[in-house]
Amino acid sequence: MAVWQNQLRVIDMPLSTIQHQIQSLYDLRLSHQVEDFLITDRHFLSNIASDDNQRQTPEKLVFCEQDDELLVSLYLAEEALDQLSSNDPYDHLHGGNIDIFCTVLEGVSHFVYLIYNATHDRPVSRLELEVQAEVDKYFLVSRLCDSQGMRIDRRRLSAWLFDYCRFDPALKPDERARYEFANRIARAFCKRVRNTPDLDHRPDSVVSELRRFYRMRHHEKFDSALGDRPMRAP
Repeated sequence: MAVWQNQLRVIDMPLSTIQHQIQSLYDLRLSHQVEDFLITDRHFLSNIASDDNQRQTPEKLVFCEQDDELLVSLYLAEEALDQLSSNDPYDHLHGGNIDIFCTVLEGVSHFVYLIYNATHDRPVSRLELEVQAEVDKYFLVSRLCDSQGMRIDRRRLSAWLFDYCRFDPALKPDERARYEFANRIARAFCKRVRNTPDLDHRPDSVVSELRRFYRMRHHEKFDSALGDRPMRAP
């Protein structure tokens, strides 16, 4: 595993905390830390990103294979990290930091899911990365609210994440289609977890189902979310 890297930055925002919580939720063992693959220079990003559409995005996972080696970097905008450093959601998650928290969480989710699959010699599509990131946002935000003693209406959270989201108008048609389909898959999965009898109110069963879903492959994952495969509580 190698990294494109152009600078070192002292991270005030606990990216490692986000990674740890993802790994804990899904029972993952990874030897790579997201901070070691972080870049924050937008100009450097434009030099290494291969896509033609250089959108002004605050988060982007860049990866490719070269000489049988996976090159990976996670770009997070400097201003996004600064916002979270001064308004840490792990101190208090609220309406003023949840949006940028989800942006950073999405980037870390992409990194963890890519590394997990790469270390298990499993190919992964960008669609799968997007689906898993949307699921991660729903459940990690829910768990963080619970840990801070906040009552959260999970249906309202689902609506905010999936129904009222706005897609970047600069997206290419194929990119927009991918994001829309990922949104639909993730929304369906989260709704199934909420609505499955004896599942949503049993934390151990929810975690078991999330771990099973995380390890599913492509169409198996999508079929499970859309209802073609049954959910089960151990």
